[in-house]
Amino acid sequence: MKRYAYTLITSAILSCFLIGCGGSSKSSSENANAGAPAQQTEPVAPAEPVTPSEQNNPVEPQTAEESSSPEIPSAQEEQEEPEEEEKTADSGESAGGKLNLQVIDGYLAQIEACIVKDDDPAMPCDDNFKSADTGKSTFITDASGKAKINLTSKQVAQLKEKGYVKFKAVAPRGSRDIVFGNETKTTQDLVLVGTKFFDSEKFDKQVAEDNTDVFILTPFTTLTEMLLKGDEKLTEEKYSETMNKIAESLGVSPDVITTDYNDPAKISDKKSKTALIAGESLVKLNYLPRTDDDLATVSIMNSESMTSKLKSDIQQLVDEMAEQDFSKAEELSGMMEFRRKSMAKSYESISTGIAEDWRCATNKLNEVVCWGNNAWNNLGNQEFTDKKLKTGEYSEGHENDLMYLKDNYTSEPVNVLVKNPYKSFDDDPDYV
Repeated sequence: MKRYAYTLITSAILSCFLIGCGGSSKSSSENANAGAPAQQTEPVAPAEPVTPSEQNNPVEPQTAEESSSPEIPSAQEEQEEPEEEEKTADSGESAGGKLNLQVIDGYLAQIEACIVKDDDPAMPCDDNFKSADTGKSTFITDASGKAKINLTSKQVAQLKEKGYVKFKAVAPRGSRDIVFGNETKTTQDLVLVGTKFFDSEKFDKQVAEDNTDVFILTPFTTLTEMLLKGDEKLTEEKYSETMNKIAESLGVSPDVITTDYNDPAKISDKKSKTALIAGESLVKLNYLPRTDDDLATVSIMNSESMTSKLKSDIQQLVDEMAEQDFSKAEELSGMMEFRRKSMAKSYESISTGIAEDWRCATNKLNEVVCWGNNAWNNLGNQEFTDKKLKTGEYSEGHENDLMYLKDNYTSEPVNVLVKNPYKSFDDDPDYV
């Protein structure tokens, strides 16, 4: 009787372990066999650590030896971990290197910069070079105009194969512009581009995570890009030669324009001041693109013609301004604006209008201006026409007819304008 009772108790324990506690169902034949005394010893042995008391306290801490034995979920995680590492390595997401960029027209701060697709004339940001930190292809400059671009191993391999990298920075009108330590705002939209070439023998050092090499993106690199646009055999030698020609035409030392010439400590250095004024001049006098569309559509003359034009239009201005002392960014801006107004009335060519009633011309700012009779809205400045329509008087019986609008003319040249395709905010101009 005792033996029978013992068998029943043992069978109950095993049933609890195999069915109730183990959570898996067994066939009726297996359950029947589990109750046979001859088979009790072998199944009990591996289940020996599990007693009824342990089943009632499943969260009791394990011994060091027990905890070292992985459970099934842990084993699966260990199997998946190497697969994830392998996937990461294949996708090139592991750390690979770094590029340092500095944007100078003054220090352009808190603007977007990126690595671009150079096979597209508009040079859009390249999604293959997204930041691992933000998931965006743009990087924001700091107060010194600097941006650190972290690269994955896959991105490094792409750059090594190409042998160069093209950068772009976009500064909307009103961006922070820090000139020799004095903060001001940009007065127009501006796009800067430039190319950094790699030395095949020093490539690993040039993109190493601890490298200190900084590429300077400036008006000089931008004009160089415009002059060499479409060159299918662009080399570092040709790039450097063209940029040096630009510098020399502006009276700037070629060795200065590839350095941080806007360092506040260099405000008394004539070479640095000359470079800064020359760069500002290229921007203010409309030699550089303002939008991505400008990058795509700009048509520029050859290097020899352009450098000759720079020499005649800007070099004297640069030389004059470099001789003057200025302690604030506003003073430099004021001098530049005075010169700009002077050049706006210096004409490259003049054409006659109908019956000598009106004329148009191109000035040294590369702008088209017109003056004279506006009876047909022929001066091309809708802002001027709208103002006349609101404030002018008509000859009797000819209301709303421009031909009979009194004083609908100007002796001062007005810019030919087009409807602003980039108007985003209320204070943006309707026409540009």
